[in-house]
Amino acid sequence: MLSFPPGAIIAGVPVTTLKAILKSIERTNTFRSAIELRSIGASQCDNAIAVEGAVHAGLVDPDRATLTHLGYAVLGSSSKARIPRAKAMKLLRCLLTAAERCNADPDRSYDITEIWLFGSLMRGAETVGDIDLAVKWEGRPGTTLNESDQRTMARFHQLYPDAGWVEVWDMAKRLQHRDLFGERRNSAYAFHRGIETIIAMAEPCMKVFSLAEGIVTAPVHLERHPNAKTRDESIRPRATDEDRDRLLTLQPVPRPLLANWSCMANGQWSPSPRMFALDPATSGYYHVARLVIHFESGKFRNLQVYAHDDICKLLEPNPEALPDTFNGRELALIVTDYKKLALQRGMDVSPDGTIIYNITLSDYVLSDPSPRKLRTAEVTAYEDIIGYYLATLVYADTLAIRRLAPSTEMIHFFSAMPGNEAIEARMRYWTAHLVKATLPASAAAA
Repeated sequence: MLSFPPGAIIAGVPVTTLKAILKSIERTNTFRSAIELRSIGASQCDNAIAVEGAVHAGLVDPDRATLTHLGYAVLGSSSKARIPRAKAMKLLRCLLTAAERCNADPDRSYDITEIWLFGSLMRGAETVGDIDLAVKWEGRPGTTLNESDQRTMARFHQLYPDAGWVEVWDMAKRLQHRDLFGERRNSAYAFHRGIETIIAMAEPCMKVFSLAEGIVTAPVHLERHPNAKTRDESIRPRATDEDRDRLLTLQPVPRPLLANWSCMANGQWSPSPRMFALDPATSGYYHVARLVIHFESGKFRNLQVYAHDDICKLLEPNPEALPDTFNGRELALIVTDYKKLALQRGMDVSPDGTIIYNITLSDYVLSDPSPRKLRTAEVTAYEDIIGYYLATLVYADTLAIRRLAPSTEMIHFFSAMPGNEAIEARMRYWTAHLVKATLPASAAAA
């Protein structure tokens, strides 16, 4: 198990935030659920930046929205302090002594037959995150199943008189754990029931306890368990301390967020008050809230965002395939009843570390029926909505640069939207209002 120091940051994102994001992605296999996550108290933009940090760090497969082996390692990581080797060895000896005591008790209906040590403690590390163990229990010879069940139930209800209905096998498991680890298991013990896992892992290990020998006084370091042949494909690669150190020093290369980070699964864009952490006391918050309410009224809300791999979601009878260059970051397609637009964004880093951010908008023609003719009021409304959507991208991309690449000194911004000057003007208007409504850093962090 990986362990990170309290307050650790990976790719500009706190590990605690990343774990919440990864848990959501693992559960749903979508980024949408992670972006809409409320449990960590952040805005949707904050969550989208955290997702981007997870992608940058190689914790998530961006195409399939699944966790990589490093993602699973971070998800299962601990923030507790690493344990000095001497203390870990003392804890191991305590556990082995408890195993001997359990096997010597004639009233027990089971024996601890094997305990195997693997992981960083076995490899000789000076500090460890936990003590990796595989423990095998077996029924004691000469004890029938009925006798074993009767002993288990009698002892369980003696120790836990207020426990409700529990399956006998759950009772046995709880008693086995109590005998080996005590009433409360020390969090330093990371153990597996049975030895199937270390056989499947085919990793270095050593037997430190057996029914015949008790505590093994001179354990032998093995390259793999004697019954192991090759590593099971279902076992994920083990994350190492080197992986942890690389993650902690990772400096992502700035790039635009996915253009559909604030869209629903069907590509439909819908602004939300939770999109950003804005200060309700500002005029900027008031202006943004008014637009969101107007948009949610349903009068003008057909704005969808697409990349080459989800063009099939368009409602046209025979949609054209978008070129692969429409990757959703540098190039995306905006579809409205007003017009279809190619959105291009780029980030170039100069030798002095300055980031030059470019955003360009141009008309894009698809071989679909001509759009209906809009009234002047509708055109004005769509220009305002598209301008606000672009402003959210500019604002979010800027926040992402500051968060993921905190060493950035300056961002130069350029835009070019020939034929769409009204949209560009509204984009600049809304960007200014988003900046005005920004919470102070301390308040946003809270």
